[in-house]
Amino acid sequence: MKDYIVKKIDKSYAKYLIFGITVNSPLFCLEEIEKSIDLTNGDIIVFDQLLQTGNTNNRFLTMSIGNDHFDMGSAKNIDGSKIDNDVRKIGCDFLRKNVEILNYCILVSEQKEAIAMGGTI
Repeated sequence: MKDYIVKKIDKSYAKYLIFGITVNSPLFCLEEIEKSIDLTNGDIIVFDQLLQTGNTNNRFLTMSIGNDHFDMGSAKNIDGSKIDNDVRKIGCDFLRKNVEILNYCILVSEQKEAIAMGGTI
């Protein structure tokens, strides 16, 4: 099983979303991710690290593509208010379908309950 899921989102702030689905950050899988999606120089990828950091200021990170690879120097946190609900919903939908992961993840009880009840955080 991979430690992440990939969704093409084609938003102004990113072409793809990478959502980490284990306690391991998808940042440890950059080479594998590069091979699994069609990346173009200049593309921006957003990483949702909800299960690694919780719903904190460090949850969302962007990185651009340069020389056909992730440009580590471009990595930066992005203000969560810039991420729209349909992108946030991707991770929450995954957690609703994987109740065991939701039950034992880093999130506080109120956040888990909100997701279980159909909410998006």
